[in-house]
Amino acid sequence: MIRLCIIGNSHVAALKHGAERLRRRHPDLQLGFFAARSNKTGGLAVVDGVYRPTSDALADQLALTSGGVRVIDPTQWDAYLVYGFGGRPQPGDFAQGLSRNFRRELYAQRIARSLLPQHLAALREITQAPVFAALAPLLAQIPKARRNRLLHHDEEAALVQSRFCDPHRAKLIAQPEATRLKDLYTIPKFNARSVPLENAHADQRSRHQEHDVQHMNARYGLVWLEHFLPVLQANLPPTQQLQRAEPAPRLLLRRALGLREQTG
Repeated sequence: MIRLCIIGNSHVAALKHGAERLRRRHPDLQLGFFAARSNKTGGLAVVDGVYRPTSDALADQLALTSGGVRVIDPTQWDAYLVYGFGGRPQPGDFAQGLSRNFRRELYAQRIARSLLPQHLAALREITQAPVFAALAPLLAQIPKARRNRLLHHDEEAALVQSRFCDPHRAKLIAQPEATRLKDLYTIPKFNARSVPLENAHADQRSRHQEHDVQHMNARYGLVWLEHFLPVLQANLPPTQQLQRAEPAPRLLLRRALGLREQTG
């Protein structure tokens, strides 16, 4: 059994929906999603050894995404993932004519203003368990749109690792290469028909608006989690390794019949 606590914003929706399929393959993987839109998880604070919401509104939101749990108790989790903070480009971003050092410093300032440092510091205050982080996904490519990123993703990841993750003994997980286009965008198929994060304080919408290029879908979430899972297991004791679920007997029979048909 591995118990993974995920703290994040609206980008967590992709992981939450992608995890439904992943857990069928790994039923001993327990995922807890503590997510709220935008920067609302900034209302979490360490109190008496747990990471808890400081308002009833945030507590209700976390209970919705987590399945009823309102506080992050370090005795209940084996590892942590802080997901979706930092990395979003600004409309006026460009690289041509700006020095690399200037672009790196500007990017670092944005990460410093995000919730990523707060969550990493808070987790290290209450636990020595493995902590991981991931930036917001690259935007889905817009046809004929000009590049508007200060840095390529690999350089972003290296900078965040050295400046923000290393001081808290955390590991930055880069976006899977299988989802990237030119190291600047996310392949559009991973953005299509994305579903918003559940919101405890507003009417639900079934899909993001069609022009949304920021949020990814369940297909992306599954690819991301499968990319992350070996890293997670490598940082946990051998006693906490996952076992892949065996196929149902009927499925095994179908496979056997299919094999005989092909070879017979």
